Amino acid sequence: KFEKPKFVLCLTFAENGDLLTGDSGGNIFVWRRGTQKVSQAVAEAHAGGIFSLCITKDSLLVTGGSKDRKIKMWDSAMQSVGKEAELSGDHGPVRTIAQGPGA
Repeated sequence: KFEKPKFVLCLTFAENGDLLTGDSGGNIFVWRRGTQKVSQAVAEAHAGGIFSLCITKDSLLVTGGSKDRKIKMWDSAMQSVGKEAELSGDHGPVRTIAQGPGA
């Protein structure tokens, strides 16, 4: 059903135990807990590889892309919530995203 990623660059776990991965092609894959099958995908979520994934306390997925220098947010159904930010060229690509203790 879905073409598996060539290179997985980052991963995180959803609250329900599903594994989410970001790959070198800018795609996000959801792997159903306890299986080796992709249950959902967001093709070309970023232009270039996805280097960072983070699940927030309110179950939003925050992603960081390399080439596009963007940070994007997705809901639990993997739909964009319309919030995104782009780092200036001075800062380079997004490498890491983490949620702070007070967030």
